[in-house]
Amino acid sequence: MTRTRDFAIRMALAFIAACGMAGCSRGPSETQVESDFRAIHPGCSLASAGAGEGDADHVYVEIEFRCGGKDKRAELLYQRIDGQWKISGP
Repeated sequence: MTRTRDFAIRMALAFIAACGMAGCSRGPSETQVESDFRAIHPGCSLASAGAGEGDADHVYVEIEFRCGGKDKRAELLYQRIDGQWKISGP
């Protein structure tokens, strides 16, 4: 039983260390998402934004916003290019 627990602890620590070295971040800053949102949807208001699925270089940001009197939801794909998060697609 002790071996199993020790192995699990070692694996968890290895994962945390690997994530730190690989730069596992949760994507662009809130400020960047807000700025990109305003550029894409002028006149609309952003209600919330949060990182969803992704990896070290790609992350989907789930947004909720109000536009034209209607509540809407969307996903924005961000990619890390040359160390900076950039929105992907149109």
